[in-house]
Amino acid sequence: MTDEKKKKLLFYLKSFFEPLNILNESYSNEVYIKENEFSKVTNNLNFLGSIGAYFEYSPITDEHDNLIEFDIIIHDYSKL
Repeated sequence: MTDEKKKKLLFYLKSFFEPLNILNESYSNEVYIKENEFSKVTNNLNFLGSIGAYFEYSPITDEHDNLIEFDIIIHDYSKL
C-alpha cells in the first residue's frame, strides 16, 4: 500500500472507530490493529470488506484457549 493510501485509510479508521489500537504507524506499509472488543472487530471487518480490503484477521488465545485479543493486518484496499 502506498503512503498516500495508508494515510487515507488511517484517517477513516480513526474517524469511524476511535479509539483504535493501531500499532506503530510508520512500521511498514501495512496497518496493524489490535482489538479486544468483538463489536469493534466486527465493525472494522465490515468496513474493510466494504472498501475491498486485502487483510488478515486472527483471534489470539492463551494456552487455555481463552480469547485475549484480535489482530488485523491490512495490506491494501481497492477503493475508498
